[in-house]
Amino acid sequence: MIQKRVREFLGKLFYQKKVPHSLLFYGKEGVGKKDIAFEFAKSLLCLKEVYPPCGECPSCKHMDHFTKAKP
Repeated sequence: MIQKRVREFLGKLFYQKKVPHSLLFYGKEGVGKKDIAFEFAKSLLCLKEVYPPCGECPSCKHMDHFTKAKP
């Protein structure tokens, strides 16, 4: 539920081209903050300029390398 609202909010920022210079993702451990942050960053670099990201372009594939890496 919360992730859906966060994704909708980020989608509005993305499509209105009103992305702030920084975003703070905070909340309880294990709710998906890192996943949503990487997804949004991936969209900002996506060559198709879509949110959520296409996942197929070279930029998305490059970002996949970082999201699958162990912390």
